[in-house]
Amino acid sequence: MLVTRPVAFPGTPEERAANYWTHAWVSWDHEEPPECVNCCAKSWHVVADYPCGDEPPHETVEVY
Repeated sequence: MLVTRPVAFPGTPEERAANYWTHAWVSWDHEEPPECVNCCAKSWHVVADYPCGDEPPHETVEVY
């Protein structure tokens, strides 16, 4: 089966951290990880490493 997934952010750790804080993180339940109220990114997901609102590049991979 082929699936499409976001590509890991290729920048530096400093760029990644700066991008992470462009998101507006909110957690509606203290037991759940935060999500961005602007772009719906999950704080734990690779998309959080990109600036808020930017669509990361995607790659297609085969999984078994």
